[in-house]
Amino acid sequence: MKRFVTLLCIGLVYTGIVFAQADAGTQTLFIIKTKSLPTTNQLVSAIHATAPDTVVIREFDLEGKQELGSSIIRSIKAQISNPDDVTVLALGSPATQLAIDYLDNIRIIYTMADRNKLRSSPNGNIYEVSDKSSISDQIQILEKLLPTAKNIGIIADIQQSGWLKNEISLARNSSELGIHLRTIGSSREVPSLLWEFLPQIDAIIFVQDPKVINGNSYRYVVTTALENNLPTLVYSSYLVEAGFLGAYLPTPEETARKIMVLLGVVAAGEQAPVDGTEAKPSMLLILNQNTLQILGVKVPESLRNIIQIK
Repeated sequence: MKRFVTLLCIGLVYTGIVFAQADAGTQTLFIIKTKSLPTTNQLVSAIHATAPDTVVIREFDLEGKQELGSSIIRSIKAQISNPDDVTVLALGSPATQLAIDYLDNIRIIYTMADRNKLRSSPNGNIYEVSDKSSISDQIQILEKLLPTAKNIGIIADIQQSGWLKNEISLARNSSELGIHLRTIGSSREVPSLLWEFLPQIDAIIFVQDPKVINGNSYRYVVTTALENNLPTLVYSSYLVEAGFLGAYLPTPEETARKIMVLLGVVAAGEQAPVDGTEAKPSMLLILNQNTLQILGVKVPESLRNIIQIK
């Protein structure tokens, strides 16, 4: 089964691939939101601030409704006469899947989506701009946040072990921390594996994996971690609000910049042209204040400029 093209993930070297523009005129960016949420709205605002005048932006909100979403996607397709001048940006898994299903000859960029939930497609024009950080980046931030930590654990579906092993190998090249991966075949294995893991690790990283963290399991996982004084790093600010210690994520401005790089309207090394502002950090460490206090974690001064407290 053909896999999606994954591009511009945090921690990977930029490949130099950009979309060729049909001419020196404008191009249209259709932004399709699964649903209006604070995180998606922040990204859309950053895109508006980053995009040059040559990019015409049109927004659509699917309101979390499948039938409405299908209708909107079909309407967008009917409006496109020259695919070379158009790119669709899908925000969220449902919007991404609808775009993949209906827009088979249109360039699609997606972000804020769980690639594990997406069905494969013969469309070769599908690109991901990751809104997550690499394992290397997360290990480096844990070294600063938890200077006494020696061993870091990761639990993931065995089907994800391939790319995770590659990322862990890269992380080990730049860190002396012990990084230990444990895999599961089903969600039922999470409780026993977590308890087996607890005595061996000083913190744990959870990658986006519906078999490990889902609507049924997250309360158990976060409660077990807190009761055993185990710091947790996750992939979503919403999970931080639910009680996990933190998430190390690219800022909306950084994700917007990467989208503009992919469109070919901002050079790879260029900062996003946001008028009247000084350079901002490209990553944020989002932390739960109550969890910080429960675990007794003290934020070092060197991280103060990238911290956001929930």
